[in-house]
Parts: sequence; C-alpha cells; structure tokens
Amino acid sequence: MGSLSSSTLYHNGTIITANQSREVFLDGYIVVTDNRIAAVGKTSDGLPVLPHGTKMIDLDSNIVIPGLVNAHAHTVQSLMRGLAEDMDLFRWACDAIWPLEVSFEADDGYIASKLAMAEMLKSGTT
Repeated sequence: MGSLSSSTLYHNGTIITANQSREVFLDGYIVVTDNRIAAVGKTSDGLPVLPHGTKMIDLDSNIVIPGLVNAHAHTVQSLMRGLAEDMDLFRWACDAIWPLEVSFEADDGYIASKLAMAEMLKSGTT
C-alpha cells in the first residue's frame, strides 16, 4: 500500500524564481507536493491538475522569494549584537566580544545560537 501524498497550492502572489530565466510571476502560484516544489507558474496560464485534497493558501498578493543563503554566521554572537559598534574590528573582537564569549556558562552559547537561527528562519535565511 503506497503512502498518501500531501499537496499545497499557494496562489495569488508575486513569485520570484531562481530558474535560469529568473522569471517573475506577478499573479503566480506554487504547488508543493510532499515538501517539494512541483510546479510554479502564472495563474492566468492555468493551474496544473491538482491531487484531491490539495490545501489552498491565498498569498494575499505577498511576494515569495527563494531562501536567502547565509554561508558564514557567528550565531553565538547574537546576544552581543550592537555591542561596541564604535570600535575598530581588532578592538571590538579583543576588548568586547571575546571576553564575553569566554564568560559564557552552561547553555549560553547554545541558546544564543538558537536565537540567531530563529531570526534567520523568520527572515527567510536557509
């Protein structure tokens, strides 16, 4: 017996793609099946055949963009954001950041990293 697939249609939004043509669909849709993008297009061109029980989500004219890739992050430093911003990099690191990092106890670094990851997820960072 096969597993049931789940599909969701996101419609009525501006879809900015990352395909080779860098297409933008002003009244676009995205079909996601089993957590994978199955189709993207312009609503006026017609929707693909959707499986029975497809969940429909109206994007309410919002914009959908590809995830923003962060290839380098110091997540543990999220708790120190805004600290000593008037210092040059060397003094900032040696006199402000590193002394605080070595004073972290128990789960401080873990919690700081979870905060940074939650902020990145909220803003679309992958």
